[in-house]
Amino acid sequence: MENANKVPAGVHALSVSVETWFPDPCLIVGTTSEDRCKRYLVTWLSIRSAWLNHVTASTASPVHPAIWRGFFNSILDPEQVFSSSTASSCQLSEAMDLFGPEFVKLHITIHQSPALLTWRNITVTADTLSTELIRQVLWDLAEHNFRFELLSLDKCMATAAWDDDSMTWLEMVLHVFAGGAGTVLGSEPFPNRNQGLGALRVEDRSPFIENFCVLLSLWPNAPSALQKPLEVLAINTHVFAVECCATLFYVQSFYDTHGQPPIIPRHIPESSLAV
Repeated sequence: MENANKVPAGVHALSVSVETWFPDPCLIVGTTSEDRCKRYLVTWLSIRSAWLNHVTASTASPVHPAIWRGFFNSILDPEQVFSSSTASSCQLSEAMDLFGPEFVKLHITIHQSPALLTWRNITVTADTLSTELIRQVLWDLAEHNFRFELLSLDKCMATAAWDDDSMTWLEMVLHVFAGGAGTVLGSEPFPNRNQGLGALRVEDRSPFIENFCVLLSLWPNAPSALQKPLEVLAINTHVFAVECCATLFYVQSFYDTHGQPPIIPRHIPESSLAV
């Protein structure tokens, strides 16, 4: 956001509030309480697998950030929650409406006794949440948020095109991600190298930068630099310049639409890299 125009006048008068599909990783890293941080992580890991299945359903709905916060902070005794008129009770009731009773049940019962948690293909407990695993979870949340935010913003920026041919436009978005993968990362092992837009070598990253540029070039007021294909033998400085242009345009478009910065993809934790 350092180079973005943050003047309030630039934000659309009818700006769209961000409704998220995944909790913001800053919700976890932003707390100063170690116990609360662990509780947030346990809560998320307890529902992650079920939530990934849920978001791929056609009837799934996004969640306002305040609901995620209330869900993570809700009182853990169900009798106290549903018999009280506190803010926590109201927030958990809203969460039940959005997440469904099975998610709320998972959320409550996971804290009532020592429970096994699943992280991708690994089983852990609250007491074995290593620093490496926590970093992987945060990377995963940032990646999922980026994918769903890009998809959501593209629908705002190219509404008519989505109405005419949603499958073609969905494919264009998916090709921005490594291997044309879907928007959801499931139970496969955690990656051991940076891929897609996060690839370290320019030659590995360029195809995804180009796919990103192709998508953004069809948005209103797209810079002309995004409308020219990257040459196969383009020098690194040119690729970097186009990459920076695309990133700034995406960040600015997101800010102008939603009045806040987007969540961008991160490099995977160094401890997860293949030796």
